[in-house]
Amino acid sequence: MVSSDKLSKLVALPTAIPALLVGLLLFTQWRSTACSFKEAAPGSGLLVCRQRLLGWELQTALVKVERREGWLWGRKQVDQWVLVDSGQADTLMFGGHASSLVRAVVRALAPARRGAPPGRLDAIVLTHAHAVGALPKLLHAYPDALVVAHAEERDFLVGSPPAASLNGTATATMKAARVLGLLPDLGPEGIPAERLLALQGDAGDLADAASYEGSPGTKQLRKRLSWLPRGVLRFVRTGVHTPGSIAVVHEPSATMLAGDAVAPAGSWWGGRPGLGVEPYASPQAAGAQKAAAKRLILQGGYSWLLPLHGGNYSLQRAQELVQAWPDGWPLHTESAGEQAEAAGQDEERFEPSKGDDDEQGIADTAAAGLGLSPGGGAATGHQAMDGGSPAGAGDAGSGSEL
Repeated sequence: MVSSDKLSKLVALPTAIPALLVGLLLFTQWRSTACSFKEAAPGSGLLVCRQRLLGWELQTALVKVERREGWLWGRKQVDQWVLVDSGQADTLMFGGHASSLVRAVVRALAPARRGAPPGRLDAIVLTHAHAVGALPKLLHAYPDALVVAHAEERDFLVGSPPAASLNGTATATMKAARVLGLLPDLGPEGIPAERLLALQGDAGDLADAASYEGSPGTKQLRKRLSWLPRGVLRFVRTGVHTPGSIAVVHEPSATMLAGDAVAPAGSWWGGRPGLGVEPYASPQAAGAQKAAAKRLILQGGYSWLLPLHGGNYSLQRAQELVQAWPDGWPLHTESAGEQAEAAGQDEERFEPSKGDDDEQGIADTAAAGLGLSPGGGAATGHQAMDGGSPAGAGDAGSGSEL
């Protein structure tokens, strides 16, 4: 006869297993918040940090701008930096994404030699108002940094409180995600209006941003951006996801940081993802957003595409994926057979992202995604913009300016 103690243990075992599995999942998730910026291509000035949030990948980019200041023998090199998007907020359940990102920025901006001043984070560019997870911590750590976003996103960023960036048609799932902290917001205070540089129009160079007519504090903002040369960063309004969503093109590497204009589809189920769109936070009809995303990708003007939620696509591959979108909603753009066939063709360019402990793996994957063979030198500007592809990178199509 089984004793009551043994019976109670046997009964408790099935209930303990789910708790252990949940604990293991959360432990793994907490470890996946670690973040280090890796140079995407040698000498490009573009660095990428990858974090994970459940089944999603979060990609944040740092852009390095080197310049010299001073006169004659007193001239010195100064590194100034632009961060594109600010990741996910800290949550008790899913880990310290924001804190890890801030530490990674501080490490990336640390001086290369003893006695040199640290780099300056002068601007934080937001592709849209959801990408604000670490923004309060970053603004505290870098009190001189400007926030740059499209004017159509201003109401979601400034105010007490800012307007809700989810419209009334947002699904219950997304509202629940906000409650859980999976969709970050700025809380009741927003950001100070004097720290926001609002972009105007549908496209332009970020170096010209402060000169737009009607921009508040134009003179002061122009002075604070005077260090940024033209031809480094430009923006294009996407018409997808939120009213003022933009994509940011890093011209030296011909890389489009697409924000949530497009997103990998199917990453929860493994395999190489296709591309889809997420229409829930915009007043535009879903069909109009789908058309806008397709138009953005097909316009070209870049060689490599990095969506906010992961993936690394050549121009040619990105255009193939959106051309294949059916008339219905593009939740998935490839069948399993198509994925397997394409994976065999582009294996090097689409290696899965490695963990943060495998630095060379990440560097090689990112280099391949920017048109370089792993460990190779940077592509020339002509190569990049014409879609040229040195050995080991796969083919990329050419494209006109955005």
